[in-house]
Amino acid sequence: MPARQRTAIALFYGEGATMNEIAEALETTPKAVEGLLARARVELAERLRSLAEEVM
Repeated sequence: MPARQRTAIALFYGEGATMNEIAEALETTPKAVEGLLARARVELAERLRSLAEEVM
């Protein structure tokens, strides 16, 4: 996962940062943060699906 996506996920879910706070930290817009989070969620879901298949 790209560093900006990891950072956005960590700040949003780990630190409870708002979209505006994340946008400020990443020097981007809140709309761009929404995109980063959406792509990160898709990638995490795919990874979790793969792990679940391996376990079964």
